[in-house]
Amino acid sequence: MKKRFVIGFVFLAALTSPVWFFVLKNEFSAFQLEKRLGGAALPDGAKSLGSFSRVFNSGNGDGCDYEAARVIEYYGRVADLQDAYLKLIGSLSDEKATLGLNDTPAKWVAKISNLGTEISVVPNLDFTGKYLVTATTYARDVSPDFRCW
Repeated sequence: MKKRFVIGFVFLAALTSPVWFFVLKNEFSAFQLEKRLGGAALPDGAKSLGSFSRVFNSGNGDGCDYEAARVIEYYGRVADLQDAYLKLIGSLSDEKATLGLNDTPAKWVAKISNLGTEISVVPNLDFTGKYLVTATTYARDVSPDFRCW
């Protein structure tokens, strides 16, 4: 009985290995985005409280998108924090990032259209001094990864 289970497990693993290859490849791409987001030269007094990355489908087809998020604690000028992330997104491409301000100067989005990448900084209104920084890449690569359908 144990031998049949092991043989069945090996057969199932071999049968699904092409899919798992793409799952791991997509996880690696999301992790790379998280690593790049963490590479911003933050202003003095800013510290990262935590981060994560994920693979998802934003609903625009059968492609994978990647998102990384970081919670930053910072009590200085918001413009300094924005500058740090503008420098980061500027280092990703020769194209100048387009900046879109929202209803408050502390909340903004910068995009690089040729990469399909955007970085946003959103203040947490419940906890003063905390910011959620997200980077999203709309790679749109068709993949057999089940999270991208």
